[in-house]
Amino acid sequence: SDRLLANLQLALDALIVVLSLLLASWLHSQLRPLFPSLRVPPSFRAHAALVYLVLPLWLLLSVMFRTHVAVAQRVGQAELLVRLVKLHVAGFAALSIAQFVTQSIINRSLVALFLAASFALMYLQRSAFIAWARYLYSRGLGRMRVLLVGQPSRRMTEFARAAIASREPPQLLGYLEAA
Repeated sequence: SDRLLANLQLALDALIVVLSLLLASWLHSQLRPLFPSLRVPPSFRAHAALVYLVLPLWLLLSVMFRTHVAVAQRVGQAELLVRLVKLHVAGFAALSIAQFVTQSIINRSLVALFLAASFALMYLQRSAFIAWARYLYSRGLGRMRVLLVGQPSRRMTEFARAAIASREPPQLLGYLEAA
């Protein structure tokens, strides 16, 4: 069901956020010798409150911008990009506010690396899942099947036309008419 898929997506988002934090930290340590202008990150204690806020914040924003249902809705690439850009812009603003409130010390480059890693991983994961869902749909799996019941009427015809014209039309099995 769509709800189960949305909950699975939120669990994957939690995993992606944790992986993005780790990836940003690792990338920062690898880039520091190449770019001496990157500062040594502060100790974990200096920004622990901010790190602990990232996961619930990202999950809340994912629900607010409906990125957690993008796979179930099988949105297009442009719509997916728009939703993820909104999520990350709002996330950056929220992180800035949280940094001010908690008075945490954190490198801007570390935040930028986290945002880039998070965006890339979320986009790739959702794109792969949407492509898989579309492949399954093209093979007939996950396709809604509709059996119309009642007297043929103008409303039934309008419903059938609208269903066929939708982005992922159901398979119309036919109709049953009262005898």
